[in-house]
Amino acid sequence: MTIDEIYNKGDITIRAYNSCKSAGIEFVSDLVQYFQQNGSFKKFRNCGNKTNSELIHLCQKYQSVDLTDKSTSLEYKIKNLSKIQRQIVNSYVKFNTENLSVRSKNAIIGMIGEPLRIKDFSQIIFEDKNFKIQHIRNIGKNSIPELEAYLIKIKDFTLKVSNNKNEDELIILKNKHLIQNTFSIETIPIPILQSKSIIIICNFLINQRVFFKEKHNLIFQETINVFIRDKDQSLDAIANKFYYTRERVRQIREKCYDELFERLSFLKHIEDDFNRNYQIDINRDYLIISNERANNINSRYGTHFTKNFLTYLFSVYLSDSYNIIGNIKDTLINKQFLSRNRHNWKNIYLVKKEFDQLIDLESLIEDISFRTQEKIEETYSFNFKSYLSRFLKTNNLIISDIIVTFCEKLLIEELDIYLDLDDNIIFNRTTIKGLPEYIIEVLDELGKPTTIEHIYSILDQAYPGLTKSSEALRGSCQRTTELIYFGRSSTYGLRKWEKENTNIKGGTIRSIVKDYLDTADTPKHSSLIVEYVLQYRPKSNEYSIIQNLKLDESGTFKFFKKSYIGLSYKRYDSSYSVANKCEIPERKTWEESFKLLTEFVSQHSRLPYSSGCPKSEEVLYRWYHIQIRNNNNGKLEIEKSNKIQAINNQFSKSKRKSNSKEKYSELNTFIKTNKRLPSANKQGEENLYQFFYKQRKLFNNNTINIEDEKRFIEIAKELQ
Repeated sequence: MTIDEIYNKGDITIRAYNSCKSAGIEFVSDLVQYFQQNGSFKKFRNCGNKTNSELIHLCQKYQSVDLTDKSTSLEYKIKNLSKIQRQIVNSYVKFNTENLSVRSKNAIIGMIGEPLRIKDFSQIIFEDKNFKIQHIRNIGKNSIPELEAYLIKIKDFTLKVSNNKNEDELIILKNKHLIQNTFSIETIPIPILQSKSIIIICNFLINQRVFFKEKHNLIFQETINVFIRDKDQSLDAIANKFYYTRERVRQIREKCYDELFERLSFLKHIEDDFNRNYQIDINRDYLIISNERANNINSRYGTHFTKNFLTYLFSVYLSDSYNIIGNIKDTLINKQFLSRNRHNWKNIYLVKKEFDQLIDLESLIEDISFRTQEKIEETYSFNFKSYLSRFLKTNNLIISDIIVTFCEKLLIEELDIYLDLDDNIIFNRTTIKGLPEYIIEVLDELGKPTTIEHIYSILDQAYPGLTKSSEALRGSCQRTTELIYFGRSSTYGLRKWEKENTNIKGGTIRSIVKDYLDTADTPKHSSLIVEYVLQYRPKSNEYSIIQNLKLDESGTFKFFKKSYIGLSYKRYDSSYSVANKCEIPERKTWEESFKLLTEFVSQHSRLPYSSGCPKSEEVLYRWYHIQIRNNNNGKLEIEKSNKIQAINNQFSKSKRKSNSKEKYSELNTFIKTNKRLPSANKQGEENLYQFFYKQRKLFNNNTINIEDEKRFIEIAKELQ
């Protein structure tokens, strides 16, 4: 006889009836058995002295109830459960066992064994008339009431299931018990209980706000990427909305995230057909939820879950057979700043546990992500299949096509990287190509030393606007060690040519000689030096080479008798005598240099230039300006000062202005005739080019005088 029948007959009050129901007592026989074991009902919820006395009186009234018949009846019903009934009851048993305390759970599993099945409960517990809970091994005093309620729930649910053959009603019964035993929710719509979809049930429970505390549920929905939102809110905005501090909102978010898997674990006991409901085959080695699949699921069930939250739901349901690949927090929690020392995952993926034991997929993505973010000077590639072998977890494993296919999909989803036609993974250059690299490419293609003007011409034609002038390009040549230069001719080559070709060596004649003498322990005869230099500078000659060394002002070279030459910083055998000064050309006297200056001025009607002119003119320019500086500093004798001042006065500011006007006129005529600017490397054009270069520099620095500025603008217009 059931408690409901007793109540309907009016034999107990509503208070006593509710106390029995809250304790899971469905049969009078269960009530009598509880009384025989405990002697009172004071532990029942809301059971005072009056209700306790009422229930004791009820037990005494019905003490003749045949408990043996009840046990036999339950045993019979368990043995005759249908397949679907048995599955539902076993799922219910498993669910309730997981909700026990650790000690009680271990005691039950130790006694019944795994997997937990209702037929084992019947044979070991329900059919044993001498069974007492306190006789279970390793059980504590506090576990006895918990296990009593646990066994009563299983009996009650088993009887209800055995009395119902309708599959839909059984699903409703099971879902109702699962949800109500997990969450504090009284009313659940029948369509929800009838559902065989974890998506529908989860959506209902989230909207009912039963997972966490009231405000925590709202913060959970605002801060975790559960639903698709038009715009994500900052923690500050959410904190203002709920009158919390930003830190408190962050703490609640972290707490909700940490507890989320446990809150969703009940879903594992819901009957769900993934193939029919979501068109997902859960027998595959891996599952990737695409945007299209997520949209179809949301459209079918009227939900708005994000793709990654759907994947997370499926991961909870399939956690016994699948592992998650990827960082869950990256996908479910919006961060203000991305991590700089690891990959920031866009999605999470599911792989079979057996598959996950074969290859370290997360390390694979981390490695590729690191490579794409580092500075890549030159594009390089790997054969993808060979590259994957680095991440295998087992030795001697043949990489299957299914591994390659899934890893390739991971590349596309996470890093937007595609393999090439030969199944290579390409790591493209990430640095900007510099001017020196363009120069190296040109020289590599030409295969011979080339002037800077020719290099500029080729680059300007291939890459217009890459650099503004050959002068700018010359500066780039000096910023790399892969280039070599040849003397002062603005001719450049590749350093690798020095190793590939025995007749090529960069640098000046002096640097070539210095390198040669550096390798020798003794001074070398001038003829040997000349012979060595001519290998690399065949257009030079003995006189030019030796004079070049003698005119060196750095003191690098030391000249010995009998035409031997060495380096001043090296110690040689005393048998080598230093040459007398008379054997080395004397420096010109002040008077000789001044005579050369006056002759130059008389011949050219101008002062010497510093560059773009013959070497002798450059030397004269330097000497003249040293004298001007010494004169200004009072270091010249009166007679010498008067002579220098006379030359300087001859080319006063007004004279220079006149000369400037003439030069502009000459430049204008040249441009009109040749349709171009003068060249620094063409004979007869050097001085005019130098004039234009200096005027352009003054114009760019806003230091040009007004008259010359007008003339310069006219020249610029002529060039347009």
